[in-house]
Amino acid sequence: MSDFHTPQLKRHSASQLNSFLEYRADWFLSRIRGIKTSVGPHAWRGTAVEAGLNKFIEEDTTKEECIKHALAVYTQESLGSTDNFEIRQSIGPAVIAAIDSFDDKGYLLDPPVMQEEITCILPGCKKELYGKLDYSFGKFIVDNKVVGKKPSSLKQGYVLQGAVYRFATGKPVKFHFEVPQKKGVQVVEITLSDEEYEYGLKLASKAAKCIEVIYDRLEEMDGELLEAIFMTNPTSLFDPKSKILHSEQFGVKIPMKSFMTDEE
Repeated sequence: MSDFHTPQLKRHSASQLNSFLEYRADWFLSRIRGIKTSVGPHAWRGTAVEAGLNKFIEEDTTKEECIKHALAVYTQESLGSTDNFEIRQSIGPAVIAAIDSFDDKGYLLDPPVMQEEITCILPGCKKELYGKLDYSFGKFIVDNKVVGKKPSSLKQGYVLQGAVYRFATGKPVKFHFEVPQKKGVQVVEITLSDEEYEYGLKLASKAAKCIEVIYDRLEEMDGELLEAIFMTNPTSLFDPKSKILHSEQFGVKIPMKSFMTDEE
């Protein structure tokens, strides 16, 4: 595979594992080809809202200042891209909703550790997994998300992420969602269940193991076949053809059970 970028796998992350499973073309291009891909305005909004919430937690300041900070972060993140007016307009209300919800739930009485670093080795894997937690409290973890549709349950990517965080810390994981809508911002909080934890940990371990096999065998692999696996249907690994290809090429079966919702 001399025609490919030859990377080294230093460690895993929850986002990398989810990218490998659900956005495989992006994973292939960035990790194997060495081509950077953009995450887009919805991800930039999430980063901005979290920055505004963090400013309120860390500093004795007003919500207005937090909104200004969030918008500045969004502007910086989206430099060079076409501005999405609807997304930008939703940032301020989402920041206020996040602050008010944290206040109502008592999360601001004992401020959390923000961006706490975690490391662990997933079952059956060799490489370390590294990550940062949004909000680490004494007895639980909160991960904040800004999404377009109200979730009734956790989609598969969140299940994997939550399972990794719970495995690394031993703490329950809560997902705190802000859902901007025309009539205001809804807030939903969902705690990772024991069943989701068991499945998510299995899924994360299988994905990490598969990635390790790819990197270990990269030089000897058929480049055309590898590219076909990731680029033929670039959206998701969860389809029968991909399952067969991965089973044949890597010897690692990915569990197919789904906790997906209709939220995109």
